Amino acid sequence: MLQAFGSGCWRWILLAAAALVTVVMLMIVGCFVTFRGAVRLAFWGTGPTMLVAAVLTAVGFLVCVFTAEETKGMTLAQAGGEPESATSNDEQSLQTD
Repeated sequence: MLQAFGSGCWRWILLAAAALVTVVMLMIVGCFVTFRGAVRLAFWGTGPTMLVAAVLTAVGFLVCVFTAEETKGMTLAQAGGEPESATSNDEQSLQTD
């Protein structure tokens, strides 16, 4: 069957099979983590479970901040695409009113 598609087709078939295995594994892990979160919530209680979730969120935020090369050295307004003068004009108009 592979010869009917040409000699280079087997690479794409292997790539598709690897992608399928990866997606299935991610779905299994996702189901396990979802179930484990409910068990952890029932065992530890709400407070410690939310604390663990907050720590994981903070770690994810720090990883994003320190690894996002395209926004390094920019203010939040610059990263959001707003011109720097727009924020200063708004502040001045608020002060004169």
